Amino acid sequence: MLPSLHTLNLSLREFPEEQQHIIFNILFGEKLKTLRVVASVNFPIKLLAYVPFLSPNVDNLTISGQTHDTWDVEKLSRIFTPAFNLRQCDMKMPDLANKALEVLRWLALFPNISTLGLSLGESFSLALSTKDYEAWGPAFQSVKELLIQADYTTFISPLLRLFSSAPLTSFDIQISAIIPDTDLSGLILTLTRLFDRNLLKRFHLSAIGVYEIGPLLSLSNLEDVSLDPTPPEMDNTRLRDMISSWPRLRRLKLCCEEWEQSNLTLQALILLADAYPGLLYVNMDLNAAEVPANPPQQSRRPARFRSLDEIFLQFSVMEHPRDVAAFLHELVPEHTAVRAWMSDRSNPAAGEMMAALASLRSAQREGSADSHLNTEAVD
Repeated sequence: MLPSLHTLNLSLREFPEEQQHIIFNILFGEKLKTLRVVASVNFPIKLLAYVPFLSPNVDNLTISGQTHDTWDVEKLSRIFTPAFNLRQCDMKMPDLANKALEVLRWLALFPNISTLGLSLGESFSLALSTKDYEAWGPAFQSVKELLIQADYTTFISPLLRLFSSAPLTSFDIQISAIIPDTDLSGLILTLTRLFDRNLLKRFHLSAIGVYEIGPLLSLSNLEDVSLDPTPPEMDNTRLRDMISSWPRLRRLKLCCEEWEQSNLTLQALILLADAYPGLLYVNMDLNAAEVPANPPQQSRRPARFRSLDEIFLQFSVMEHPRDVAAFLHELVPEHTAVRAWMSDRSNPAAGEMMAALASLRSAQREGSADSHLNTEAVD
């Protein structure tokens, strides 16, 4: 037994049932809190059966990789009973068309789950009655962070009502369909109506489709937003709307489709720096055909980020790499990690810009060092 182990990741792609009793019990101990199991061929029921006896304090569980033929919800529920105080749970369910209700019924046994991930396969379907919502809804009232992955938004909508009373602060939606999803607007409108707009602080949406940003602007306490890809309407004007609606923003990702040219320009960075000098993270697709002047028109001082840790920039167009480097040098602190590339990877402009930025930063450091030495000499 390894009594000091806190986190255990088991990747068991092919794990015959007759081998599941072999010395794996040494991996489990009382201090084990996080258990992640990936097993695609044989569901490791015998292996997991050790957990209640040797690691009763597990409160973070991830199970993934199973097909519907190997996923045995009934046996799983016998192992992970309400005796476990599960607080985080991530269920990867690639093909559970006939077992979705069983999984939800089992998860409903854990009233203290605060972080829940549900990955739904293409055959996922769910039909819940009013009685089901009334019975299970209260069971999910502790969920604060919710991640749902699905092929289409139609698979997500039936689930949302289960969490309508949950105090959600973080919501991730990942839609894997490669064709535009026509139901995105309806889904966004539904979630803004169901959930407490004042509580939600983090919203990440990864889905191809046309939708309006307008309903999201009602989520006034957002601090972390990711739209990847953004809807076609995304431009500097829409960014101004976001800025006026989300005063607490600290992290922002706005990326367009690979084949699209961004309508956001370098002016967008000035808008962000002027409104959010304390922004921590930026990831954006930009058009750098023109390099604007800084300071912005509404201010007498140059806009500048103060606390930015990382900035990731993909450029669809860049005409003057050295001018862009000078622009970023004035806008971004020296401690900020800058990553930049062109959407056309054969275009060397981003590399030239990064080299120029590195040169400017180096010269600034040398100038600061010389100034410090001169001050010491005077003293």
